[in-house]
Amino acid sequence: MAKSPEEKNVAFPAPYTMRLARILHAFIDGVMGLLDKGDILSPKLKSLSEVIQKSVRVKPLEGLAAEVFAYFERMRMTREIAKAEQDSVKELFLDIAKSLKGMAGTSGNFSDNIGNYIEKIESSTSLSDIVLCKNEIVGNMDEMRIECQKMRSELDVLQGEVGGLSKKLQESESMVHVDALTQAYNRSAYEIKISQAIRNYRKDQSPTALYVVDIDFFKKINDTHGHKAGDEVLKSVAGTLKSSMRESDLLFRYGGEEFVIILEKIDHSNAVKLAEKLRSSIEKDYLVYKEKKIAVTISIGVSFLKEGDEEDVFFENADKALYSAKTSGRNKIVIAE
Repeated sequence: MAKSPEEKNVAFPAPYTMRLARILHAFIDGVMGLLDKGDILSPKLKSLSEVIQKSVRVKPLEGLAAEVFAYFERMRMTREIAKAEQDSVKELFLDIAKSLKGMAGTSGNFSDNIGNYIEKIESSTSLSDIVLCKNEIVGNMDEMRIECQKMRSELDVLQGEVGGLSKKLQESESMVHVDALTQAYNRSAYEIKISQAIRNYRKDQSPTALYVVDIDFFKKINDTHGHKAGDEVLKSVAGTLKSSMRESDLLFRYGGEEFVIILEKIDHSNAVKLAEKLRSSIEKDYLVYKEKKIAVTISIGVSFLKEGDEEDVFFENADKALYSAKTSGRNKIVIAE
């Protein structure tokens, strides 16, 4: 059917078209961030994203485009933490199952069953798979008790560990791992990812660093400009840190005005350079709140994971370095000894 002259002349205003293009680009980037590596859709979406970038300026994100980007970013972060927690639960469960197999020795069907469970756990791809294995092991505990009456105390301990695992599995399904204000990972996510980072270090000895970051004179900012301004400072600092880090680095809001960054596969020299880059980026940036310019600086404590370090030692070393930075003038980085 032929179009009327009026229909032929209809065109969307340029600003409207540009807004739609920015929203589409944010949506495409968000979907790409959720796709598995090697997904056949990825190269097609990447090509479309590049075409849009050549046509319009896609940044800075604002309005609905910013909301779309933030939505997909939260989904990506939540998925990443869920995977890390699943790996943590899997390792814990494997340790329990292997302990049971060792106690049972080579006698009876229970030992064979545990061997099968170990294989199932190692090949599991979801928490629901692990829950099924847990239920089967609990169901076979009575058989183990009959075969191993002399090991009653050890079994009671293991039964308690399996019960603790059940609680952990339930908690993992409902836990929120993203800080609502800053859109950084939160404290619960940190507990999961730091354990994973230490396990990775023990497997391949790849250099790993930890930054503890604190906003200088944050209380003064709140007292002078109000808590709403303080919230805006927290969001601004988190955004600048994220944009200045490597893509593989992880940012957490640890509490109040304190952030933590986990950096894997980074040597001493590059970790120090990156810390200085973050400090400098915050110092150069500033926030305008109610027509008032708010300058912000940060102090950073840096520690490097060493053989035998546990999570608390790794953190304490960086925290002590941060304390030295704050007591010796602030707006600086200090490396843990």
